[in-house]
Amino acid sequence: MADFKNTIIRLIEEDEFFWLVENLSLFWPENADHMQSILDPFWFYEFGNTMYVAVTKDKLVDIIGLVLGVQSQRDNVHGYIVFVATHVDWRRKGVGTLLYSHLFDSLKEKNIISILTAIRPDNIPSLLFHKSMRFNFYKRRNETTIIDGNLAICDYRGKGKHRYVLEKKL
Repeated sequence: MADFKNTIIRLIEEDEFFWLVENLSLFWPENADHMQSILDPFWFYEFGNTMYVAVTKDKLVDIIGLVLGVQSQRDNVHGYIVFVATHVDWRRKGVGTLLYSHLFDSLKEKNIISILTAIRPDNIPSLLFHKSMRFNFYKRRNETTIIDGNLAICDYRGKGKHRYVLEKKL
């Protein structure tokens, strides 16, 4: 794990959000085009109060990670992680854990009791990360299948787009 003494976690600022949109390949090199279609400004304008960045002055890179978690609109006690990303130079150094820890504390203050996230079955690094953070497979409805030994929700993102949905109790 990296030394984070020169790293702070704080709410994202507007200019940083638009810098991230222009530099997605630094965070999602394998999926920048897809993320370009997802990282819409409404996330910043409507949910910026739970969009955090990890910022460091250790290197030329200022922003080394970001996370967006939102409160469920169906009830007041569940949250959802929309996306999380770490700068490619900072992966596997604890940035995601640091961001999640901050997000969890923030959501607990809003009386959120659990948080969900959906992961593509081929995104093994994300699956392993979430398992290490003590997320468990979640069964929301009966339409489930097993993919690589793990419980997945069928057609979660559309026909044939199954997802692992994981939950962490806060």
